[in-house]
Amino acid sequence: MTRPPRAWRVVAGLIAVIAAVQLVAALLASRRAPAPPVLLGNPAIFADARAPSAGPRDADVTIYLLSDYACPNCRVLHRALQGLIAADTRVRIVYRDWPILGPRSVRAGGGHAHEQRHGGGGRQ
Repeated sequence: MTRPPRAWRVVAGLIAVIAAVQLVAALLASRRAPAPPVLLGNPAIFADARAPSAGPRDADVTIYLLSDYACPNCRVLHRALQGLIAADTRVRIVYRDWPILGPRSVRAGGGHAHEQRHGGGGRQ
């Protein structure tokens, strides 16, 4: 049996490579972009006018802070953001509870909500 000429083998190899590239491109094109997160994609969670806030209501920049009252990192961030508000009067922070650390977080957030309803102090 005779072997095909070298040129035919090169052409067949190129056709195989082109077919493989087209197949990979078609597979990648069929993938969908991931859906946006449901929680952050819902503007209704930011619309509560009763949410605790710091800074003027007509500020140029509003930061919506999702935080957990039982989270030590959130407490550190809160202190840093209070410094930002003191330094720049065009910034407002709106606090939203996001209890992610379990029952302890829910209890801590519930106590603060009670304090806010009854005229207690601000966020600590």
